[in-house]
Amino acid sequence: MERNAITDLRVKNILVLTDFSTCSQKALLYAVDIARIQGSRLTLLHIVPPQLGMPQDPRRDEVVRAALSEMKKLEANLLSEGLLRDLPHQSLVRRGKNWNVISRILKLQSTDLIVMGTHGRTGLKKLILGSFAEDVFRHASCPVLTVGPSVTDQAVAESPHHILFPDNGSCASNAAERYAYQLGRAPEAQLTLLGVVQRGLLSNGNSGADERLEHSKEHLHATGLYAAWRQGGVMPKVLAETGLNIETILRVADTTVADLIILGMSGKDHAAGNFEWDDAYQVVCAAHCPVLTVRDTFPNPYFKQLLQMEPIRVPGKSAIRGKLDR
Repeated sequence: MERNAITDLRVKNILVLTDFSTCSQKALLYAVDIARIQGSRLTLLHIVPPQLGMPQDPRRDEVVRAALSEMKKLEANLLSEGLLRDLPHQSLVRRGKNWNVISRILKLQSTDLIVMGTHGRTGLKKLILGSFAEDVFRHASCPVLTVGPSVTDQAVAESPHHILFPDNGSCASNAAERYAYQLGRAPEAQLTLLGVVQRGLLSNGNSGADERLEHSKEHLHATGLYAAWRQGGVMPKVLAETGLNIETILRVADTTVADLIILGMSGKDHAAGNFEWDDAYQVVCAAHCPVLTVRDTFPNPYFKQLLQMEPIRVPGKSAIRGKLDR
């Protein structure tokens, strides 16, 4: 394959989920910044949960009217601050179950990225908010940028400068790597490939640990060299660490001052060798930077290329026998 053969990943439509909270506001700032860089169209969506009781209950309409008022206020503030000026956008208020509403929106318009914030609180609210966030980045076929509660309120950078990409060589990592390498090509950007060798998988004492670490480094180095040649970028930084997935990713994210973590997620629960969804949510809640999750769907880009190839015509048995008889 020729160098620079990978098509740039354009973000044309961004869906921003908001509950009008401070957490949602931080996520919205990231979405606006991405939209300006990519020339994207923004859709702001607030979901009113289905109300119990009789349909004619006047309180049902009051909740929707209040949400519409909040959305108009939010849009007016964003326009007055210049954040939405000259930026194609629309705002929607819909009632229903969270994923049912979101899936309908995704079917109506082609969405390249979902951006949302999550509180990540403990107790009952964590159960509710956590299940909502998990529903979105577990089921959404497009990438999801989640801004967790540990992300500071400081000004959002125009583009990430320090990107951390845990790569374990799985199909899920392959689906996410094109996003990591493209973002790593940006001026002044530094992409770090991280291989995590989990303690539970080590054997034969220190020699086993050293062997697995060396194998991880070699894999990441080869992957980084190929990507740098293929996309015309610089060689990523390579790290191989021993430890638990979540702890290691968070520790390396802090030491590398990462402003974006990219995680490749499997479309199947508990797929062997893949990062688990529960782990991803814990990273989102604890990380000091946003997390981009990319779900591996079938067919993934590698399988798509195979499926689009022309079939090879095999001669029939009679033709083969004829050649053998000659």
